[in-house]
Order: sequence, then C-alpha cells, then structure tokens
Amino acid sequence: MDVKRGGAAVKEHAVEAGIDEDLSRIIAAFGGKDAVKDIAIFTPGKLSYINEAPQKTHRVRPGGDGAGQSTKEAITRSQAEFKKRIYK
Repeated sequence: MDVKRGGAAVKEHAVEAGIDEDLSRIIAAFGGKDAVKDIAIFTPGKLSYINEAPQKTHRVRPGGDGAGQSTKEAITRSQAEFKKRIYK
C-alpha cells in the first residue's frame, strides 16, 4: 500500500480519486482551511493524510450469521489487547 503524508499528497490523491471539487466544497462549508484539522483519503492500494493517520477499527456485527467474529469474542480479544498494553 502506498502511504503518503502532507497537504500536497492529499491534494494529488483527491485529484486522482476525482473528489477534489467535492473536497473543496466540504472545506468551504466548514469555514475554510483553518477550520479543518485533518483529511485522510483511502482508495484501494493508496492512503494519504495531512497530520495523523486514521485509527484502525474493528467492526463487529452483533447477531451475525456465525461466519465472522462474535461480539463476545471481540470483547475478549479487546480486553486481552488492553491488558497487554497496560501491564507490559
């Protein structure tokens, strides 16, 4: 995966993804460049961001069909990971 950081990289990625005009409108709606802290754009095989990389998330679907991870398993794994970080 190609990961780039900085305003120029985000602008270039937005043009490649065809969302540069939409991004400009969104920034204007929020009050300009000073009002927007960070922007991250993810497309298959490429990620660009200005200041901070997006946080990784684990999505769990409660009451799933059993093909994926259950809510109980996700909670158990999350607690184990938390304990590893806290009690190093």
